[in-house]
Amino acid sequence: MGTASVRSRPAPHQRPLAAGLCLLAVCGLLGGYCAMRLEVTTDITHFMPDGEDAWAARVIERFSRSALGQRMVLTISGAEPDDLAAASTALARRLSAQPAFARVQHGVAEDAQRDLYHLYFPRRHLLFSSEPERDYGALLSDAGLRTAAGRLVAELGSVQGTFIRQIAPEDPLLAFPRLLQRLEASREGGLRMRDGAFFSADSRHAVLFVETRASALDGPAQRTALDRIALEFEAVRRAHGARLVLERSGVGRYAAQAEAAIRTDVQRVSTLSSVGLLLLFLVLFRSLRALVLVSLPVMVGMLAATTATLAAFGQVHGATLAFGTTLIGVCVDYPVHLVVQHELGAENRPAASTLRAIWPALLLGSLTTLAGLIGFGWAAFPGIREIAFFTGAGVLSALLATRYAVPHFLGASGRAGALQRRLATLLGRATAALRRRRALSLAVLGLAAGLCATGLPRLRFQDDLSSWVPAPEALRAEDDRVRARVLAADAGRMVLTSAAGTSEALAANDRVATALAQAVDAGELGSFRSLHSLIWSEELQRRNLDALQKSPGLPERFTQAFDAAGFEPGVFAPFLASLSARPAPLELKQLLASPLAPAASAFVLDAQPAPALVTYLREVRDAGAIERRIAQVPGARYFDQRAFLRATYGAFRARAIELIGLGVLAVFLMVLARYRSLRRALAAVLPAVLAAGGALAVLALLGVTIDLFHALGLVLVLSMGEDYGVFLVETTDAESMSATMLALVLACASTVLSFGLLAMSSIPALRSLGQVIGVGILLALLWAPAGLALLGTEARA
Repeated sequence: MGTASVRSRPAPHQRPLAAGLCLLAVCGLLGGYCAMRLEVTTDITHFMPDGEDAWAARVIERFSRSALGQRMVLTISGAEPDDLAAASTALARRLSAQPAFARVQHGVAEDAQRDLYHLYFPRRHLLFSSEPERDYGALLSDAGLRTAAGRLVAELGSVQGTFIRQIAPEDPLLAFPRLLQRLEASREGGLRMRDGAFFSADSRHAVLFVETRASALDGPAQRTALDRIALEFEAVRRAHGARLVLERSGVGRYAAQAEAAIRTDVQRVSTLSSVGLLLLFLVLFRSLRALVLVSLPVMVGMLAATTATLAAFGQVHGATLAFGTTLIGVCVDYPVHLVVQHELGAENRPAASTLRAIWPALLLGSLTTLAGLIGFGWAAFPGIREIAFFTGAGVLSALLATRYAVPHFLGASGRAGALQRRLATLLGRATAALRRRRALSLAVLGLAAGLCATGLPRLRFQDDLSSWVPAPEALRAEDDRVRARVLAADAGRMVLTSAAGTSEALAANDRVATALAQAVDAGELGSFRSLHSLIWSEELQRRNLDALQKSPGLPERFTQAFDAAGFEPGVFAPFLASLSARPAPLELKQLLASPLAPAASAFVLDAQPAPALVTYLREVRDAGAIERRIAQVPGARYFDQRAFLRATYGAFRARAIELIGLGVLAVFLMVLARYRSLRRALAAVLPAVLAAGGALAVLALLGVTIDLFHALGLVLVLSMGEDYGVFLVETTDAESMSATMLALVLACASTVLSFGLLAMSSIPALRSLGQVIGVGILLALLWAPAGLALLGTEARA
């Protein structure tokens, strides 16, 4: 006789334990994956368009990772030059031993002059003139040779006569001293050499160049480097004199300051919001159990979103974590709605029954949030697309956690305390009264529309990146002082040159130098600094050599002119022999491996696969004229970094608002398809739209300028506002309405405490988020019940 197998189901008291173990397992897997694979990037180009200005975005990204972007300039003052040179040498030695720094240069080594001689002297005739046909033609004419002979006689009798006497047999035309003068003139900021150390032009400040290993935009790493510099300088100061003063300049200082300021503000606001949420749930639910249940789906959503983003993109942007987490905060609506409805429901009502009753509202609320993100999936900004993906994955995961995990931990229904019931009753009666007074409800909506009509035309926009996380005035002043001593260039104004290969890039750079020299002559530009001072294209170098070697009858005419000047016959035989030599042109890779590498690298973003070359401008007086000149050089472009970022983020903001509009349209169509009633669709969506517009209007009327972060905050306002409308329209009876309103008030309070408190931040970017979220969510809560008036006399579903 066979035995029948019976599949046993867990006893009711075992289900929470089993569900808890499953939830822990899922969270453990997601958390483990994130811990192993988490790679957070702060690449600024992630939030730049894919279109025609993508090259500039790539340049900015290359700049942040290049030796130039990672370089800090240090100056030491407060002592006599000899003491400053010793302190500079000591600090350079100490910093060179630290792993945070890739390179430290405080001067030129003793053997560097010899290396420079071997690098440049054999190529002196290849680097004679940027217009060789003209200049060599004048020099090698009969009159020019006689003048050159007289110049050599004068130089032999000058203070540098010893040096001239050594090179004259091979260089009677003094091409090498001419080259050295050009190299000296190109030295950054007119730096001087003293006791082997760099000094400012007035010899009052020793100068060091420090290159960090980390990206210039890596705030924590830059903070570590700055702290190490301060620590090592303190040791030097104690050893060389307490009066020494260190000042610094570099992009990394701003990244470190911004990271520290944001972290401090977020920690303060997080503490306040955590305390507020704790008190709110303790007072209302008399236990932390409800707070834990409400937090579970949001936590699962964040883990799942991070995991999905890492799997899809290989890394996650810091801004995605920040803004995506904020947007996932909309998911708090789902567990709050479920917990409140269950607590206020009839006694002994199964959690599954509560869930079935509100599931259509939860599902529609989540789908409308996802629909609102649809437009972001086609954004021209990779960062927006990633935020949309992150948020979508988080919302779906939080919904599933609310559906399949939270009910197991709800416990018995009908356990609401007296305070909860009184608040719910009060809110339910107020909503019912507003519903009965349809004229009053319509007046509220009319007031909302009037607010939008009054405030929105007064919107003013701010897209200046520097205003989002402003640097302290003392930091900016110090940066300006150091730049004035050393860098000698306008901040952020430059010419960028790029090409398919190194030779083409150097050739374009030659033409840029010619165009800028003409701009200087025309008064459009004060001066410029370029790699052209150190190296020319192979084509220009060969033109120089050809202009020398192909000069008709040069050996005979040269001998005649210099013999007539009194020089002994045959003394210039090495020079005459060199006229038939063909030395190899100087290559960029040779320059970057020479003692001039620190100077040359300041003009090269990176050398592989092809360099992007930078020319720095000073005293730009007519940007339009310079831009027109540079436009004539293929591969070159005038670039004002601050103006570019302002225009880019202005387009970013405008595009974000457009995408929000597309999302609202998608949400409305989805809700319309659900209800098949224009009235109900408007009742669910219109209050949220008016709340978003009203938030901007209020800020505009208060004189607040609107930026990108206000636009991003609108996504959360619309998402939560639409949920409010959907939950109200889906509610079918007075008792459920009371619970729904209490849930909405609780969700609104949680959001304001979590994100609205950012309005207290000292960081404008965070403050913008807090302002629009705080005002918008409050308006959404106020206007959502009034939207029920749009239902008219229709029977509810």
